[in-house]
Parts: sequence; structure tokens; C-alpha cells
Amino acid sequence: MTLAAGTKLGRYEIRSQLGGGPVETFQVGQSFFEPPGATHLVSANASNIEPAELIAVFVADEGAQLIRELGLKSTIQRVHVGDTGCASAMVAMQQVSNHLRAFPDHRAVMVAVEICSAAYFLDDRLESAVAHAIFADGAGAIALSTDAAGPELVEHRTMFRSEHLGAMGFEYPGGRPRVVLSKDVRRIGAGMMTEMAQALMSGQGLKKEDVAHFVLHSAGRRVIEQVGKLMELDEPQLAHSRHVLQHYGNMSSATVIFVLDDLFRSRETVPGDWGLMIALGPGFAAEGALLRW
Repeated sequence: MTLAAGTKLGRYEIRSQLGGGPVETFQVGQSFFEPPGATHLVSANASNIEPAELIAVFVADEGAQLIRELGLKSTIQRVHVGDTGCASAMVAMQQVSNHLRAFPDHRAVMVAVEICSAAYFLDDRLESAVAHAIFADGAGAIALSTDAAGPELVEHRTMFRSEHLGAMGFEYPGGRPRVVLSKDVRRIGAGMMTEMAQALMSGQGLKKEDVAHFVLHSAGRRVIEQVGKLMELDEPQLAHSRHVLQHYGNMSSATVIFVLDDLFRSRETVPGDWGLMIALGPGFAAEGALLRW
């Protein structure tokens, strides 16, 4: 799907491991909220699962909480994207970009909040042990407008492989959520990331050598290794995904925002650079975006 030329990603931050490392303040920039201000707030998470001790906090969704905390205008429009797993932030970003194509004078903030620990399930399955080892809590945000000082979102694509629907998701023994995580995810996920990258590049007549930056979802060590082999990426091209996985874990949909932030902080980008941003989710699905600095 070709998105609006001029839709750009601005500087952002709600970067944290909730209950873990230091929480940094929301730094989209005060001018983003001044007249005419942000017109849309889009929240995303992998599922609507909430731990019992947090139900009181999230009776009003995270969008409502942020509207109050940031003092946003009372007329701001909001929408929530959920139940699309680790790809939720990318799905939300796609919808924001579609909106900005129709209303180029609007500004939007996309926020991904994930509490993966809500799905902690104590049993003797290897799947559960692996899930508990790699998944973590976290939150991230991206500001989007047609005049932001950031990379342009040139194209966004979605890819489904429904034959792998059962490879990842949740089941509910005794009414409690338990992660389903097939060992085939490393193969399926890496293959779909590679296929998505090829589709995005071919749409603009690009080759891998034309792409300077790879913002890939830190799904797990073996997924990163496998996609590196399939796409013939060297270690520097995988460094940001590895860094986020090592220091923060897989925070579901917030993870790819952390990887993008890690790239921003490196100051490696220069005007004219191309980048690929890809996340995976249940379905089995890949969500990808082509970026241009």
C-alpha cells in the first residue's frame, strides 16, 4: 500500500521498561502540542489482557490516561488498535498514515503500551519458559505529521500467511492467558521479514545495497540470526535489533519503536538514506514500512 508522501515520523519518547529501568518523559516536543496541536492519539497493544492489580488503572484506556497527563485538547480524537500482537504498533502507524493522507494538516501521536508480564503462566512447558525469558514490559511512542523533522514514511505493506495461524498467540487454560510460541516462529518470522523487505524494496526499484538502515523487530535471538542469514545482513545492520533485545527484551509491539529510537540515537542517518522497518505478529503476519530520511 502506498502511503501519503510527506507523512513523517517525528522525534518521540515514552521509552521505558515499565517497572524496570528509568522512565523517560514524553518528548515529542512541546510545539507539537501547541496550536493547532495534536489532533489524534492512537494507542496500541498486543492484546487487551490486563493483570488484576492493574484493572483499576486501565478502566479508562491508556489513551484517556495520556490525554489527562499531557493536557491534550478536549476535542482530540482517539482510537485503539489491539489484538494484533507484536505488530500492533506498525498496524497503528499504518492507520495514522492513512489518516494523514486524507487530512494533511492534522498531527497524531501513536503510543504502544505493553504489559507482557500479565501473561505470565507457571507450568512446565518449554514454550512458557522461552516466552518468560524473552518477553518484557515496555512503552514507546511516535509523533507523525506531514511536516515533522524525521524520516518520511514512503510505503507501508501488510503480509499474511494464514497457514501459520496457530504458530503464535494465546490460549486460555483455566481462563488465564498463556503464550503459544511455536519453535517454527524463528523460521516463519525470518522468512516473512525477508519477503516483506523484498516487496518494499521492489516497489521503489531498490536493492538491498540501497538500504542503509534495518529497523527489525527484536523477536528473539534466533529470529534475528536467521533473518540476518536470509537477507545477508552483516552485524552492524543487525546491531540495533540485538541491542534492544539484550537490554530490554521483546516488548511486543513497543519493541520496533525501541529499535527505531536506538537508530535515531546513533546519529547514523543522513538525508537521502533509505530504511526498512518491519515487525511480526500473529496471523501469521508481517507489517513493514519503507522510510526515507
